[in-house]
Amino acid sequence: MRDLLVTGVPRSGTTLAAALIDSCANAVCLSEPDHQVRLSQESGTADAFAERLRDDLRDIRTTLRSGGTVLDRRAADGGPVTNYFSTARTDGTRRTDYTLVARAARDLPEDFLLAVKHNALFTAALPELSRHSGAAIVAIVRDPVATILSWRSLDLPVSGGRLPAAERFWPAIRIISETDVPLIDKHVLIIEAFCRRYADLVPAVAVLHYESLTADPDGVLARLGLDPTTAARDLIAVAAPVRPATAEAVDIARRIREMARTRGLPGLLTFYPEYGTDR
Repeated sequence: MRDLLVTGVPRSGTTLAAALIDSCANAVCLSEPDHQVRLSQESGTADAFAERLRDDLRDIRTTLRSGGTVLDRRAADGGPVTNYFSTARTDGTRRTDYTLVARAARDLPEDFLLAVKHNALFTAALPELSRHSGAAIVAIVRDPVATILSWRSLDLPVSGGRLPAAERFWPAIRIISETDVPLIDKHVLIIEAFCRRYADLVPAVAVLHYESLTADPDGVLARLGLDPTTAARDLIAVAAPVRPATAEAVDIARRIREMARTRGLPGLLTFYPEYGTDR
């Protein structure tokens, strides 16, 4: 019996990682089940949430093995969703690009891999989840410039410097949201908080770079004990392509380097040390 929690910096490629895992034989990866958000809201502490999540994973496993269904976010064709948002339309807006379906899984072996993905929710309670959930944990990080550009392209809470899903169990995130600093600084501080939390919890948490995930999906899946498939490799084709540097990207990179000099940013620099240099 194997359980895996997938988390990461928001818009870092966790949805793509979940899709890759889900495409493998004898593996199911659920994408942000809403009922687990309710579990967190009904839990008095992060420890209590971690224990309830452990029981929930057991119940999901039993339901799927017995032929029952669970709600999951899926693409229009029924396959795993790789990105919650469509490409930009002519007016610059992007629509959500998934649907909730009652999902069944047939002929699963007893030891199938059950994975569940949540970003802010799991990271907020990550120390407790690493102690009590009984699951392996993987966290995805992504180049901070690309991450911030993604936040700016969407109308999400994090786009405005807030992460409500994390604030209850992670006061530091609430403090960042309430701090009177420019939005770009809030964005950098949020990424720093996520990266610092992951760095502090290694090796209980395995950290994967989005850039490695898209460059070598077979190798990443093998690290998770999964057999890569053609379907998994095909999913990478829908990942966002590398875009040339823009003036906006240059400005973001400059501010990250300035904050690295003045604040240190040890978490971010653990995974992207190039932002600690002047260039």
